[in-house]
Amino acid sequence: MLLYKGQPLGRWTISPSSTAVRLTKKGPQADAIFYSTSPFETRRRASIAKSGVHDVSPPFGQDLYFDGFALLDSYRHIEDKAPFMQDLRISVRVKLPSIDSMIQRIMSYSEGGRVSTFESRTVRLQLRTWLTEMDQIALETTLLNLLLITSVPRNIPRGDDLVRYFVDRLTNLLNSISDSPEYEGAERKFGQLCVDFVADFPTIFPITGEQLWRFLRGENRIPSNKGRVDLYGTPSEIAAAISSETDKDWIVAKTLARLDLLEFRVKNLSSGETAFLMLYAALATALANLEERNNANPVFLLLDEGEMFLHPSWQRQYITNVLEFVSKFPKIAARTHVFISTHSLIVAADAPPNTLFDVRAGELRNGFGLGPSAVLSDVYHVERFAGTKAASLIDQLIEYLKNPAARSTDEVRELADVLADHELQRYVLQELDRRSGAIA
Repeated sequence: MLLYKGQPLGRWTISPSSTAVRLTKKGPQADAIFYSTSPFETRRRASIAKSGVHDVSPPFGQDLYFDGFALLDSYRHIEDKAPFMQDLRISVRVKLPSIDSMIQRIMSYSEGGRVSTFESRTVRLQLRTWLTEMDQIALETTLLNLLLITSVPRNIPRGDDLVRYFVDRLTNLLNSISDSPEYEGAERKFGQLCVDFVADFPTIFPITGEQLWRFLRGENRIPSNKGRVDLYGTPSEIAAAISSETDKDWIVAKTLARLDLLEFRVKNLSSGETAFLMLYAALATALANLEERNNANPVFLLLDEGEMFLHPSWQRQYITNVLEFVSKFPKIAARTHVFISTHSLIVAADAPPNTLFDVRAGELRNGFGLGPSAVLSDVYHVERFAGTKAASLIDQLIEYLKNPAARSTDEVRELADVLADHELQRYVLQELDRRSGAIA
């Protein structure tokens, strides 16, 4: 067996009896997914993203967006996990790129003298003129093609050079009409240039702007509503409207998700219910992407307090639901290792035998079969369940009961009257009455 110590184990040594273990300087090939519910992990998330970890944590801000296609695809696995799913509604809004944003994208690639014949302001004005002169269908299609061209995936070698090549061809078009400002049909030539460029590189652009437009607008699938919500309904209704029944439709849907052209929002759910939904939508996206890689790498699923915001009854099902959900991805399920960090007594108590690791102490612990008080003391090293405020009041009762000569006081009786434990309350009240002489 080979052991890669890495930075965390850099100072550790191997016992002489561990003859079956050999050190290696080559790190293992592995994939990792990280999900955190904490809004205070910005720096750590940036760090792990640089190391190649797939960070699928939800964004924290005024608006909460998610991969709606992943949710629709995974919904059948989670719709029976919680009763609130019947109340779930999803709104969808088409987010076509604006004219200004596309002009800015094009101009960002025009450095190095590629449009030196014209001033930047002149080029921007000409592009704006062409785009605004197009009819609505031509405009939306051209904007989608421009978005495809300026959003070449990062894994495409020399993707930036491809975009600059488009800028070169655009510059040639600008040059061809520089002496004829009133050149008729220039906007059509510009639109056709975008169409032809995408068609010239089918391996890089398997989906065209026209196909994206037909998916979004064709046959009134998602009618335009002037920036407001375009679709609203249950997950099944949304899935029926945004059908992905063919392989080609699925590629289009994935392209829409990558380009962030559809904005999905959750409706009718509480913050805890939304947290539940966000977790599984994020995991669905990440696990599906790893299945597509079709490699043999181990997968590490790292969940940082994913149960936060969940009702205690859902926390009881948290580990079971996560493991069952991972099993829905058979290509990687057997090689997926789940690591959960938690401060929840329920989640810690639900961990399988000998799987709790105390990070601070660096020790493996067993919480299997422990009750709440035992989990609190043995796992979290907290001796009392009551908080300091309640504990200080309870201590007053304890001190009274420990002192046989203590007399009943109004303060002690008031505390006894509000005890939630009825058996304890009955006992304390009887003791108060006995000491006050009400009971012979």
